[in-house]
Amino acid sequence: MYARMMQALIKSDMLDTAAAICRDGVLPAAHQQPGFKGLIVLTDPATAKMVTITLWTTEAMMRAGEASDYMEQQLARMASALASSPTQEALAVRALEAAHPNAMQARLLSYQVNPLLLDDFVATFRDEVLPAARREHGFGTGLLLINPTAARAVSLTLWDSEADLEGGQISGDLRTRLSHLSRLLINPPVRETFNVDVLEILP
Repeated sequence: MYARMMQALIKSDMLDTAAAICRDGVLPAAHQQPGFKGLIVLTDPATAKMVTITLWTTEAMMRAGEASDYMEQQLARMASALASSPTQEALAVRALEAAHPNAMQARLLSYQVNPLLLDDFVATFRDEVLPAARREHGFGTGLLLINPTAARAVSLTLWDSEADLEGGQISGDLRTRLSHLSRLLINPPVRETFNVDVLEILP
């Protein structure tokens, strides 16, 4: 599975409008694209930042959407709400667990991984971090995305509530598992938290 992640700043008074455009316009259009597997829309009211992640069965199907007018149409839907040009990145999905669709809060971590240890990073996240997160109260979804060319990784965990997200942050077991990733990194991870505005992951 593959993912396209887009990040942009939204006009501060249009964050709810932008989320509604994604839910009511972008999502139905995405359902018409071959290979579409899901959409996650995250927003941070404090910074007016939006992150969208679309999931696709294969890289070819993801690229086909980019080559068609689908991407241009979706960007046009969002144009009036954008405060900055969106950045896009294609990533491989290396771990995905969608426990339930009701998550309201998200923790997104961005990692710069030692290129020689990228496989170890994926294995540690999949075999240690994700199972530890699964044991935490309110855990909803876990996702690991990899850009192998840049040795960059993005992990996303979704939680039922802000209290559950914060509980996961202070959990001894989960913190220990996450610390096992540090020896595989070039720099400390960048941590961000978001509201979950749209969440649909297809079987």
